[in-house]
Amino acid sequence: AFYEALIACMQKAAREASIPLAIRLVTERSLEDALAERLASDSRRNPLFLIGLDPSLHMIELIKEAEAPVVLVNGVDPSMQLDSAAPSNFYGGRLAADLLLSHGHTSILYVTSILRWTTSQRCLGFRLRVEEMPGTTLDIVRLAEPTREDAERTIEAMLAKDWRWSAVFCMNDLYAI
Repeated sequence: AFYEALIACMQKAAREASIPLAIRLVTERSLEDALAERLASDSRRNPLFLIGLDPSLHMIELIKEAEAPVVLVNGVDPSMQLDSAAPSNFYGGRLAADLLLSHGHTSILYVTSILRWTTSQRCLGFRLRVEEMPGTTLDIVRLAEPTREDAERTIEAMLAKDWRWSAVFCMNDLYAI
């Protein structure tokens, strides 16, 4: 999976540079509590990478007030107050569409759940690229629940009643498996 590979690369780089790296998994819901706890401790001066998380404006204010060294990795700060490193999901979506179009696909099903700004940008880039190509069609299905099981149920139901797509693009590897 994407984040497993990302974390493995960060661990390797930290080892090679003799930098201690502690990983803690948190959900979007528990992020604020975990962040507040860290900012109140002595470890607030240690660098913190928030991977795949989009902190609220309130959390960004807490980080800035604590003067904590934080970097967002594949996350978004609309106020642009925090350092960040992220791929361009818009252009990543365009490249994915280009690949399918270059292989002759003209009718594509895009499976997504717009959970975050990054996934909406990926979908937008994909959609706009397909719209530039005359004679192509794109159907976008947004899942009710962002789970592999919901993706399976939804895709199987759609393909059972209509098999007009020459390609199915899933917004992430979890849905594609």
